[in-house]
Amino acid sequence: MEAVLADPFIDTVVIATRHDSHAPLVCRALKAGKHVFVEKPLALNAEQLDEIEETWRTLPEPRLLMVGFNRRFCSACGPYP
Repeated sequence: MEAVLADPFIDTVVIATRHDSHAPLVCRALKAGKHVFVEKPLALNAEQLDEIEETWRTLPEPRLLMVGFNRRFCSACGPYP
C-alpha cells in the first residue's frame, strides 16, 4: 500500500478489502492525494464516516470519492429498484 500511495503516477486507488479496513484506507489514500473508489461499506460507524468527511473537506485539492455496490446487478441476489 505504501508504494501505491507514494507513486506520483497513480492517481486513483480501488479499495476492496475487508470492511473494517475501508475507512482508514480511504483516509490514507485521500491524504496521499489519490481519487478513491471503495466497495461498500464506506464506513462501519458514524465516527469513521465523520473522519472520512473531515479528511475529504480538508484536502488541498478536490478528490473524487466513490462507493461501489458490487451486488447491484447480481441476478442471484434478487431484484433491485
